[in-house]
Amino acid sequence: MSKEMLDILRHIDLNLTQEIREEDVASYCHYSISYFSKLFKRMVGVSFRDYICSKRITLAKRLLLEEPNAKIAFVAYQCGYHDVSYFSRIFKKKTGISPGVFRQINAP
Repeated sequence: MSKEMLDILRHIDLNLTQEIREEDVASYCHYSISYFSKLFKRMVGVSFRDYICSKRITLAKRLLLEEPNAKIAFVAYQCGYHDVSYFSRIFKKKTGISPGVFRQINAP
C-alpha cells in the first residue's frame, strides 16, 4: 500500500468524529472522485463509504462497552453520527442488533 493511502487511512482514524467526505479526500490527493473511489477500493478492498462505516461501528462497539453509562446519543455523536436514529439503523444493519442490545449482551 502506498504511503499516500496509509496517510489517508491514518487521517480517517484520527477524524472519525468529524464529517469525512470522499470528495474532500479525493480533492486533497488531487484525484477525481471516480478515480479515487476505484483506487481506494482496489487498495483497501472495500469502498470508501463502507470503510468509514466499518471504522465507526467498531468505535461505537468499543465505546458502548468502555462507557456503560454513556447515552446512545453520546456514543453516536462520538462516532461521527449526528442523527441517533440513523446511527441505530446503521448499527443494527451492520451488527444485527441495536446498540442498546449490543451493550446488554456484552456487558461484563
